[in-house]
Amino acid sequence: MTALDADIVLRRRSYYQMTDFHKNSRLVSMAKRRKELSVRDHGIERSNIVKQDLVSMAAKVNSTDRDLQLGGTVLIRKRLMLGRQETAKVIQLGLVPRIVELLSREDSAELQVEAVGCLSIIASGVVYKWTKDVLDSRAVPALVKLLLSPKDKVQEQAVHALGNIAGDCAESRDHVSANGALTPLLRLLLEKDAKDPILRTASWTLSNLCGGYPFPPFEQTKAALPVIVDLIKTKGKDKDVLTDLCWSLFYISEATAEGHKAVLAAKVSQRLLELLSPQLPAEVANAALCCVCKIYLTNDQTEGFINLDFLSKLANLLPVKNMKEQVCRTITTSIITSRNKHAIIEDVIKAQLLKRLIKEVENAPFRVKRVAGQAVANVILCSSPEQIRRFVDKDCVNAMDIILELNDLGSVHLALQGINKILKAGLEEQLDVEVSSSYAASFAEAPALEKIRYLSSLHVGEVSDTAQQIVDMYM
Repeated sequence: MTALDADIVLRRRSYYQMTDFHKNSRLVSMAKRRKELSVRDHGIERSNIVKQDLVSMAAKVNSTDRDLQLGGTVLIRKRLMLGRQETAKVIQLGLVPRIVELLSREDSAELQVEAVGCLSIIASGVVYKWTKDVLDSRAVPALVKLLLSPKDKVQEQAVHALGNIAGDCAESRDHVSANGALTPLLRLLLEKDAKDPILRTASWTLSNLCGGYPFPPFEQTKAALPVIVDLIKTKGKDKDVLTDLCWSLFYISEATAEGHKAVLAAKVSQRLLELLSPQLPAEVANAALCCVCKIYLTNDQTEGFINLDFLSKLANLLPVKNMKEQVCRTITTSIITSRNKHAIIEDVIKAQLLKRLIKEVENAPFRVKRVAGQAVANVILCSSPEQIRRFVDKDCVNAMDIILELNDLGSVHLALQGINKILKAGLEEQLDVEVSSSYAASFAEAPALEKIRYLSSLHVGEVSDTAQQIVDMYM
């Protein structure tokens, strides 16, 4: 493998590790949001609802009397809210087609809200067959029509139900899109006031239409891009709205090369930088950071973006408890994906990031310590010998020493490579004997020496080989 091939592999590995971390966080968050109940009723008494005859409830729903229909639908909705077992019983009664019919009752917005609530709960992602029952009953066209309802509550519940369906799987998402949900959804996002609560639900539903695996083709989400950019710049005040808009932008950029190019052309970088603020909720900064890494740190845009004071933003985010891992990974990605690594290292040093990373290695819990140590090692590995002479000190050596103790072979190997790079710096620059010896002396004085000797005696592939190389050449 050539040096160039190794660099490409390293770039890709760093990017995918970081984006997987962000996407896993997003999936956990999305799962919680999808299970939110469309119609909240904190006064439900389980025993009273369960005692009531389900067949009698169904009879009311199937009646021709509007009041009976409403009463029965309310009871069914409360029954569905009790969990999977009760939902299965409702499904077995074959009530889904009837509930879909009730969506057309324009003479009773309350009945429409309750019917939508039932469908939203059924399609909340617990069992795909239940969502498919909703699809097969032609609920989606009816729900899309309700997006045009003059009643705000009906609109909001319909948006939520469509979000639940779209978030179930790629097939369900494509079904919602194919039935024309995107156009009225975008209209709602543009027309509603920034403080309107429906924006939260609509932005979440939009993220479900843009995301999912496999990703939708760009043509399916193309119309959403200018709206997303406009909202991020203008109406994005609420943390949930901003978070979901950023994730929609991320998905469009990641899905296809065409989408990525279109996002780049949208010139949203300055706004994303503004969202990288410790004053904003971590969810927002998290999503914005993932967007930045996907859009700007995977191509020739890297240097230009970091010139926008990006690293200073990372330095301010590093102390934020829920951002430490993400920031450390991003620093690594910024360095590895750059084609002018030495210039990026200079910016890292100027932003005081190296010193802050070393503090995290010294004091943070394992998960943060590991990624912070990887970032420090990558700073060293991507530095020139002249840069190493300037910034490597006792604290840097001690950080590598700490990483050697971690129960993580990848981090240990990176630390050994960093140590090897430091010790080679003297030879590469043809330093005099005294300076060259001082590097070895730094490690000889540190506890790292015995650890390196110990690692060289193990049979763990590259770790042992690199450790033995250090011992043979410098110790």
